[in-house]
Amino acid sequence: MASLLQVSGLCKAFADVRAASDVCFEVRAGEIYGLLGPNGAGKTTTISMISGLLRPDAGKVAVDGADFWSDPASAQKIMGVVPQEVALYEELSGRENLEFWGRLAGLTAAEARGRAGEVLEALLLADRARDAVKKYSGGMKRRINIGCALMHRPKLLLLDEPTVGIDPQARANILEFVRKLGAEVLEVPFIEIRKPKSFKPLDAALRNLASYDWLILTSANGVEALWERLGKLRISARNLKHLKIAAIGPATKRAIEDHGAKVDVVPKEYVAESVVSSLRRRVKGKRVLLARARVARDVIPRELGKMGVHVDVVEAYETVIPRSSRERLRAALKSGNNPSVITFTSSSTVKNFVALLGKGRAGGRALFKKQLAGARLASIGPVTSSTLRGFGLPVDIEAREYTIPGLIEAIVAHQTKLL
Repeated sequence: MASLLQVSGLCKAFADVRAASDVCFEVRAGEIYGLLGPNGAGKTTTISMISGLLRPDAGKVAVDGADFWSDPASAQKIMGVVPQEVALYEELSGRENLEFWGRLAGLTAAEARGRAGEVLEALLLADRARDAVKKYSGGMKRRINIGCALMHRPKLLLLDEPTVGIDPQARANILEFVRKLGAEVLEVPFIEIRKPKSFKPLDAALRNLASYDWLILTSANGVEALWERLGKLRISARNLKHLKIAAIGPATKRAIEDHGAKVDVVPKEYVAESVVSSLRRRVKGKRVLLARARVARDVIPRELGKMGVHVDVVEAYETVIPRSSRERLRAALKSGNNPSVITFTSSSTVKNFVALLGKGRAGGRALFKKQLAGARLASIGPVTSSTLRGFGLPVDIEAREYTIPGLIEAIVAHQTKLL
């Protein structure tokens, strides 16, 4: 793998005290590298020089092949730094801290909001996202501290004693989280979220919210699209207060709650069939608004309709194949170093993946043998797995909990068994 960090001959002195002397090492992409030494050995000084907080007296630092001091701003954009002391605002919530540091790193407000949700899920802190940091345990603060450095997806993560002063169990949890970061992730989006071609059906439903008893949302994307449209139409969120709201899973629930609304139903399993089962005794004789993607399974409206429930289905957004992904995917598979794992988070990602490679249903098995040799296919749940098998593709890994954290956990467990 290519060198991500090269340190050569690094020196720093403070008056008569030599804090670092001729420090040399190299870190490649995907590696975890540790600086070991007693207190006062110069570990923090070295990290400060690498990150640009201190200028070395001598020596060089190269980040991703470029000299750090030739363009410090560019080098700092691809690195995240976790200081020894927790650098959080205690009065702000975990989510607010993440979004704040994400904005400082250059993310837009929308990007910071979305990324904060992903980081909270990965840190296993999503259920405490809205709590003030001052209410967190020491280990939780350390995790959020790391999360702030991950907001802009840095290639290089520098951690200065991230587990100091916390109990052994919390230390083990943090080190396990960092270890998982050692995977080299190649991001090739299989879907792109776009606004619907027409807002008329959605706008009409939102202007007529008083006529509905229930609102069903099946993704965080749908939540954001609906609330964005409420804002455009200048419709107060107070107009939702009379509604009972059903969310398909925890991520959708949190997205709704982040907008200050209450969620009444989350099914035990995060699939459409379970949504229907959870609502079966609640929606008889009611009017239901279902806001979703343009292309989606019709399980909810079909099964609720059989019960005599009036369901209005409106398009809140649509998913398309990203234009840039075809070449990115083909380049990744032609590199001679196939991914160890390819993840699929919905049936749409499976269909678009096959379409990007120019294969139909009959070509799946041949595709796997020729282009995906050695790769494990990981599915977020049974519906996505069924779609993979429908294309003749194997399912090597399936999440037990149908969420992104559940999928990550399944991948880690599978790869651990192979070691």
